[in-house]
Amino acid sequence: MKKIPDKVRQAILSLLEERRESDGGYALVTDEDMVRFHAVMDALIVEKWGSDADGDRPMQYKLIDRTKYWPMHFDPVLYAHPGCSEQERREAFRERLANLQSAAEDVDRHLRVDEMKE
Repeated sequence: MKKIPDKVRQAILSLLEERRESDGGYALVTDEDMVRFHAVMDALIVEKWGSDADGDRPMQYKLIDRTKYWPMHFDPVLYAHPGCSEQERREAFRERLANLQSAAEDVDRHLRVDEMKE
């Protein structure tokens, strides 16, 4: 098995320095936890794939602190690139539309709940 690179290992150990447990709800997530988790993900991505000539990486992730934010309303959408078939292009646009509908329904639901509280 390949040795875990020091940068990846150090990022993981830093994240795991302090364990937190649930008291019935979510365990505490701090801003520093988020920074450290991003460091782990960045170190893994760089180690596995590196970057292109512009410094961009081929892998992107989104990390959501559920103690502060709602879950994401959408799923990744495939590129509708010039080489794809008409069916693939239509499916990519259907996925975008589903994402928009999901986000709009969530916003509408929350606005209605807020109005009911008034």
